[in-house]
Amino acid sequence: MTGTSNSRVTVHARQWVLIFLLCSTFINPILCRLTNQNKLLVGLQAPRNLSYPFSALKLGSAMQIAIDKINSNPSFVENYTLDFVYVDTDCKAKLSLSAFIDQIWKENISALFGPPCPEEAEVTGLLASTWNIPMFGFVGQTNKMDKTQIYDTYIKIVPPLKRVGEILLKTLEFFEWKNVGIIGGGADANTWDKVDGLFKSVEQQLQGRVTVTSSIKFDVSDQEIIHKNVKHISKVARGQPVENCSE
Repeated sequence: MTGTSNSRVTVHARQWVLIFLLCSTFINPILCRLTNQNKLLVGLQAPRNLSYPFSALKLGSAMQIAIDKINSNPSFVENYTLDFVYVDTDCKAKLSLSAFIDQIWKENISALFGPPCPEEAEVTGLLASTWNIPMFGFVGQTNKMDKTQIYDTYIKIVPPLKRVGEILLKTLEFFEWKNVGIIGGGADANTWDKVDGLFKSVEQQLQGRVTVTSSIKFDVSDQEIIHKNVKHISKVARGQPVENCSE
């Protein structure tokens, strides 16, 4: 949903808190690769390029806030402190694989968050499975990643596309928003193939349940177009804009 920058960061931060707590549940009893006696380090791989809806520039601040919240409450991870190391893999399989090897042998990470792009996740996921490293997928992946016999350390922490629409609809019903506008899309240059499916799924599930007064899909890598379309839909929707995919 659209809102202020602070509200977006807060929502992302709450999500990351839950994710890290889930991470600690898996890796504390299994691996506990510690950089020192009381520090637990996890790896993050994500593109820095803002044209991706899952750019590290959009997720990084929320992730840091989540870690700070966890570290401020000793009951979350007992006697450990949590930290992360980030690598910009630019959605490239070779870069992701090389970075993962470095994160394991040089940084001594206990788990990996990402990489988000299918072509790099499939490759790096195989090595993570071989080395018994938990790999948390925070973006939906290809069907190949669902083969648990192969990717047996891969944990998907996002719902299927259909569930995303259902959750959005429940949110609209909770706030009693009847008129909405849909805005968003993916960047023309990115390789993540789920943006179109997500946009279409949301449109279909909102039909007949709320009034969609306007729907605009565009290349979100162009900041000028973003500002223009947000201004436009705010006028024509006369309700609550639904920001889909770009954040």
